[in-house]
Amino acid sequence: MKTTRRKQTGFTLLELLVTLAVSGALLAAGVPSFRTFMANNRRASQTNQLLSALMRARSEAMRSSRDVSVCPSSDGATCVAGTAGWQVGWIVFLNGDGANLASVDAGDELLETFRPIGGTASLRPSGAIRDVIAFRPTGSVVASGSLAWCDDRGATQGRTLTVRPSGGATISEDGAGGGAATCTP
Repeated sequence: MKTTRRKQTGFTLLELLVTLAVSGALLAAGVPSFRTFMANNRRASQTNQLLSALMRARSEAMRSSRDVSVCPSSDGATCVAGTAGWQVGWIVFLNGDGANLASVDAGDELLETFRPIGGTASLRPSGAIRDVIAFRPTGSVVASGSLAWCDDRGATQGRTLTVRPSGGATISEDGAGGGAATCTP
């Protein structure tokens, strides 16, 4: 009886080890870049959300001829003041009576809510901005100032959202563009 040998297909142990070594090296080189990419994307997304909220509030104030406020909110319904900071989330609301711009009262209309920014990021206010950013029907802001977006990467990766007295807002690299807020404690 004649036996025929079939050709074996597959990988040898050496080929598998070389492939794993090359894959490991590529992965080790790519993971830090991916983390930086994700952190930069998170920074852009979060600062743009806040800028969007401010633009919406200003637009709504001019459209409705009433005061519109943006304030930090941990529950999506009421403003929080003091040490909680803006990283807990924020709300945009139409001020019905024009009285207290920093709290949601009866007759106020909640327009939009934003979730907490999460992670190691924080939003640090400076200037007259502390607990509320309120827009008048003319589009001007009641008090101008800055909010600095900071994370554990330090000041070089921070961004400053500056609200001018006219009501316009811009995002710039930390400390640039006239923004007084910085990521240093």
